[in-house]
Formats: sequence, structure tokens, C-alpha cells
Amino acid sequence: ATLAMDLFGDIATECRKSIHVPRLRKRALAYARLVSGSVSYLAGLREILPAQSQREEIDELREALMRVPLPILVLLDEVDRMQKEEVLVLLKILRGAASIPNTTFVCAFSEEEIKRELSKERNLSYDYLEKFFSVTINLSAPDPDMLGRLFQDKLKTTFREQNWFPKQEIEANFAELLDRIWNDSLSRVCTNLRKIGLLFNDIVSAARPIIGEVNAFDLTVVEALRRFNPEVYRIVRTNSLSVTYARSDWTKGRYFTEDEKKKGAETFFANLNTTISKSNEPTALEAMLSWIFPDYAAAKTKGANFYTMSRPTNQEVAEAEKRICDPDYFPIYFRAAVPEEMFSNAEVKRLTSDLSEARTESSVESIFGQALDGIPTKHPKREDFLWKLGRAVDQLDDLTAERLAYAVALRAADYSYDVINRGEAARALNIVFIAAQKLSATPGSQRTLLGAMERAADDTFAQRLLQFTENRDRNKILSNFSNIDVEEVKRAFVDRMRRRYGPNADPQQVCIAQGDWQAFRAWVGSSGEDAAIEQDFWRRFIGTNRKRLAQAINFIYPGGNRVWSEDPTPIINQLFPAEEVERLLQADLEDEHLDKVEAEGIVRYQDLLVGRYPQLGQV
Repeated sequence: ATLAMDLFGDIATECRKSIHVPRLRKRALAYARLVSGSVSYLAGLREILPAQSQREEIDELREALMRVPLPILVLLDEVDRMQKEEVLVLLKILRGAASIPNTTFVCAFSEEEIKRELSKERNLSYDYLEKFFSVTINLSAPDPDMLGRLFQDKLKTTFREQNWFPKQEIEANFAELLDRIWNDSLSRVCTNLRKIGLLFNDIVSAARPIIGEVNAFDLTVVEALRRFNPEVYRIVRTNSLSVTYARSDWTKGRYFTEDEKKKGAETFFANLNTTISKSNEPTALEAMLSWIFPDYAAAKTKGANFYTMSRPTNQEVAEAEKRICDPDYFPIYFRAAVPEEMFSNAEVKRLTSDLSEARTESSVESIFGQALDGIPTKHPKREDFLWKLGRAVDQLDDLTAERLAYAVALRAADYSYDVINRGEAARALNIVFIAAQKLSATPGSQRTLLGAMERAADDTFAQRLLQFTENRDRNKILSNFSNIDVEEVKRAFVDRMRRRYGPNADPQQVCIAQGDWQAFRAWVGSSGEDAAIEQDFWRRFIGTNRKRLAQAINFIYPGGNRVWSEDPTPIINQLFPAEEVERLLQADLEDEHLDKVEAEGIVRYQDLLVGRYPQLGQV
């Protein structure tokens, strides 16, 4: 009913723009209702207009339309995307309208698709559609070069207007890569104007909330994967370890070996290629993945290949260019595409409203804590929540922004940390610096940093707060240091470490998972007194327990893929004397079952005692 009513309603509306024909709209809609009322299967032409009333209605409609002194051309596109009942209604309309001399219907569709839809319940003769279409024209497929120019020009213009290209060479590189991938893969899947339009809309929609945060070319390819093969897109999105430069390391609660990753990647790529092989355009999908994931390209060709040579990269380049193969940028590409992983704008608005109405520091802590706890641990929505909250800090008054920084620091132990300052914890740290910048013209800026340092529940959070305060050139958020006393912030960091690990701290109650190797190094380097306090902490932590000795070793001398340019013993000795560790390893300590990581830590330290350690070029 909707199809017929809309169609004839539009015809009447357009005709009215040229001439007033009495009762045209009424007669058009009456005929539409009649046609929609009963849809036979068109088993024979006798059933097309079975009733006298229908002939009368079409005669009245013909008389009304013939009063229009211009030809009436009705264009209907994508007819093959209609449901069967809609197609049947359209055929009834076409058969009845054939007697209207000044009205022509032009319908675009795939004859094969239409016949497949109509043949679901009965077979059709080869010439069935000729009864309704007196003239047929077979159109050739659009020129791929023409489609490519349209798509590329429109996307480049849009990205330029959205300020995706801070430098001219970045835009030139994007244009070159876009032209290459169009020729070897996108042209295989973007075969008509509708498809390039849909892909363009997908890209722009995904790009809008993350302008400048990721690589524009990689985002384009990812959205093409999502549009043309959702299953491959889903597999990639949920397997970052296999497709990114993620490497083994000892971080908070995360450890895997290179061998484990290599073995897992082999299985993953084999399964992925099986899925790709079942698609309509496997070659195009393989090319798309090879352009943005070097590990996939290398696994596909067992070494150097066209893609790695055309777009050379490594871990440093991937990070600098915000590539999807960088493990910390990887999740950002999927933020807008997965609604359940997004913190909605309505939620942000409600949260900022609640924060603005809070009158005490404890109220701000409670509001922030409830929002954070409402999202499962390590869920991607957490990072999105912290990212959007940081962007909303400017909507808060100065006092509330300062209190929010304190609340964020208090929950530092609850964030997920990466080896470098990316991801969830980085978003939280950014909120502290955003608040400090908001207050940078006042002493409140220094007070915010000191308060956050004092409240920081995790060493990594505290160490990075100090690091980005000391190295102001690396701080892209806090730019006004006129009211910042860096030395005072450093003293606050040392005082915090003393409170957590000094003589008054019970080592049995310390959660070493909240500790940080870099934080301990910064602490022991502050003074001889602090070095002595730190070493005494480890003696009390280890006691006479072999398991705790192994945990201390993995902290003091971390494993994973860490390599050294020279003998690390002097550095390790600063944290805890090697001779004491050697003596403890030989002592008869309380024996508890060691897990794999703990056992590997002891072996690694024993190698260090005889001068063996992982060096550059060996790992």
C-alpha cells in the first residue's frame, strides 16, 4: 500500500508544480488504494485488471493525467531490492498505466534478481517480464575509473574540510594510497554509484568523532571491510593480538611470549583466510588486509611483498602515523562502528549535568565511580567513556574540574594500562592534565597536579603524571606551565612512594600488580635515602618465601621482549642488590608452587648472574 500511495502521491505533487488539474491527487490516490487492495500473483493477464471498478478508476486517472500539457516521466531505481509483494503491486501499476499516453515509467533493475524473487512460489516463463516492459535496454556496468574518480575526489575533499591532514605531505600520501587501493581492491567491490555512496557515508560517519586520532587511509580500508564483509571485519576486530605489533612484555596482568603469539597468529591467519576464500571477492579482501596489517601481508607471502615495500612500516612508524597495526590505536578504529562499545552523547550530557550539580568532593567521586563501575572492566566502552569525559571537562566549573581530577586519580588502580601511554589509563591521565590546563592561569593548576599525585592509586599513573609534567615538550595537553613547580610535583611523587613502600607500609598488604618498574627507578634515583628505603621494602616483601622472591625478580628484572643495549646489572642493582638475590636463590626458602611466569623469572635472573641477558639484535 505504501509503494502505490507514495508513487501516485509524488506524481500528483510534481504535476501540480506545472499546472492545476482538478481532482488529480484524489483520483491518483484512489487508484493507488484500489491497486494495493488486492495483489493477485499475476498468474495471467486476465487477473491484472479483473474488476470493472479498476477499469473505471484507471480511465478517470488517465483523463486527469492527460490534462497535463507535458510528458510525465516516472523514474524507479533499484526495483530489484523490493520485496515480492511490492514488485507485484508495481507490475499491476505498470500494466494499468500502459494506456496513459503521456506517462512513461522507467524502471532500473536486475532482471535476474526480479525473476528470482517472483519465482519463489512458481516458475516463470523466459519472456514473462516482456508483458510489462515493452522496451528494455541493457546497461553496461559503470566505468571503474569514473567511479574511482568520484569516490576519491569526494572523500579527499571531505577529509580536507574536516582537517584530517595537518601537513600537505600527509594529504599527498593519503591520495596516493587511496588511488592504489582503489585500483587493486576497492574497484572490485564498489561496482556502482550506490555502493560508493554507501561506503562514503560509512567512512564519514565513522570519521567524525575521531578526527585526527587515527590514520585516515587505514580508517577508509577498515570501513570498506565492514561494509563489504562484516564477518572478516568482526574477526579482525576481536583479534588485535594477531594483527597488530603487540609484543610480549610484562605489564599489569598481561604476559605472553613471542612463541605463543607466533603460534596463535599462524592458526588465526589460516582460519581468516578460510573465511576470506568463501567470500565473493577474496582477492580484494586479501589486498585490503595487506595494505593495513603488515603481519598479515608477511604471513600471506612468507616474507617481503608488494604491500610491505609500497608502504614500509615498523613499530615506530605505526605509532607515529597512528596506524591500525599499532596495538594502542587499534581500538579507536572501531569506536564508532560498535554501538555497545560507545558511551553515548546522552550519557555524557547526563554525567556532566550531575557533576555540575555536585557540591562536595565526595559527591564528585561518587558520580564518577558509579559511571566507571557501570562499565565492565577492560570493556572498550571504558576508554570511550574516559575519552568523552575528558572532552567535556571544559563544560565544568574550575572547582568541579579539579575535583574530577582527584576522583580519576583515586581510581587509578582500576584502569587497564599499556606499555606506553595509550588506551584507557592514558585517557584517565589526560583528564588530570585537561583540568590542570583549565586552571593554568591560577595556582589551582599546581594544586590539581599535587592532589592527583597524592591520591593516585597506581604507580604507573603517578609515574606518568610526573613524567609528562617534567617533560613538558611531550605534554600535548598542559601547555601553560607558568604556575607549575615541577620540583614540588617530583617531591610529591617521592612522598607518595615512601607512604606506599616505606617502613610504615606492611609489605604483605602491598599489591605489587599496582607497582611500576619505571616508578621505582624514578624513586630510587631521587636520593640515596630513598634507594635504601626501596631496597628495604623488597627485603621485607620477599622474607623467606621463594614464590615472593620470584615475583620480586619479575618486577625488578622484567622479562617479555625487553632487550638491553648493555649489561643491565648496574640498573637492577639499584633496585635490589644482585648478590642478595643470588644468596636467596641458593637459600632454603619456603617453597610454594611457582607458575610459569615465576619459574621463567628465576631462570632469567640466573642467566643474568652469569652474564647472559637479551641484547639488541638477539630477540
